Parts: sequence; C-alpha cells; structure tokens
Amino acid sequence: MWGQTGTQAAMCLSQAFDHAFPFGTPKHEFLERHFDPTSDFEAHLSGQPGHCLSRSAMLATTLLSVGIPARVASFISSSGWGGHTLVEVWTGADWVVVDPTLVGLVGTIRPNSATELRRGPDALRLFDADGSVRQDPYPLLESIARGELVYPEPWLYTRTGPRFSFWPFRGKFVQVGMYGWRFSTVLLLCRVAFVISTLAGLYFLVGLLFSRAGWKQPNPG
Repeated sequence: MWGQTGTQAAMCLSQAFDHAFPFGTPKHEFLERHFDPTSDFEAHLSGQPGHCLSRSAMLATTLLSVGIPARVASFISSSGWGGHTLVEVWTGADWVVVDPTLVGLVGTIRPNSATELRRGPDALRLFDADGSVRQDPYPLLESIARGELVYPEPWLYTRTGPRFSFWPFRGKFVQVGMYGWRFSTVLLLCRVAFVISTLAGLYFLVGLLFSRAGWKQPNPG
C-alpha cells in the first residue's frame, strides 16, 4: 500500500527523530554554509533541538543513503512569512509527502504528492503508514494549500567535503507556485544570453543566405 518500504522506513525514522531530540531552533540549518550533515546530524541525535528543516534534511538524507528516493519539499506562504518543510518519498509509482515533525503521511483521502496537496481543495489529513487516519484535519492546511512549493537542491543537505563553493556553483532552488518557475540570477542571465545568441545566429544566417544569393546573380556587364 503506497510503497510500504519507503513510507514505512520514513515513518520509522521520523518516530526515531521525534524521540531522539526536541523541537526547537538548531545551531545550524542546511541552508547555511557551515551546515555539515555528519556533525550536525550527530548533534541532533545527541539531543540538540531541531525544527522541520532539520528533521526533513535528516530524513531525506538517511533515506537516500539506503537507496530510497526522497527529497525535501518546502511550503512557503504566498506572503513570504511562515511555512513548513516536509519530505517526499518515492513509492515506485508516485511521490508521497511525509511530515517528519508531526510523524505522518499527508494527503486527502490517501497520502498525496506535494503538487497534489497544492492543487487539491479538500481538507488534508495525517495518515499512518498502514493508511489509517492519524490526525484529521491536518493542522497546517492554510500555510500549505495557499503557499509556494520549493524544492531545495539535494546537495544542500547531503553535501560532504567543502561546504561552500565559488559563484555561480552554489546551491539553488526550484520554486513552483503562483509565479510559475523562478530562476536564480545566474540562470536568468543564461536564458537572456541564449536568446541573444539565437537571434544573433539567425541574423548572421539570414545575412549569409542573402549574400550567397547575391553572388549567384549574373553580372550585367
């Protein structure tokens, strides 16, 4: 049911994290340059507080390390204030949202993917791995249903070695929502450069075709 291997592992880990450390502000988040998966994860497992960013990063990274596809998905309110970070786990047929903070699968009549949560008008519920309803309604409905969906680049929470890269090779985000796709400054400049290069190429191609046509015209002299 809904890819039991992935979802059951995600639920088991979420429960373990819930027992290992309290909810609270961590010393480092994976969005910071000084975040280190190994040392920061060990600190959390030793009792350092962590919020939804911490729990989602730990869950996604741990699942990936054992071959279960997973990715962090953040919902941010359209006003830019508030939100919640969750994890999507691949079941073999679809992505399913796991809330490692509240320890449950999120959906309507069944666990859903993050994009389905945004599209669906129905009230959200929290499910156990066996499909039974754990909490109804899901308490973060408003901040999720009307928010922006952001996928942080996995390197941000799985990276090893140097924790800061030179520009423009830094962690980026893919954001899906009311504004469509949002690109970083670097990607935007690349798009502009591509359009300019294409237009310039067409201009020179047309010029070359016209010049060759001129060469083939008979000499009136």
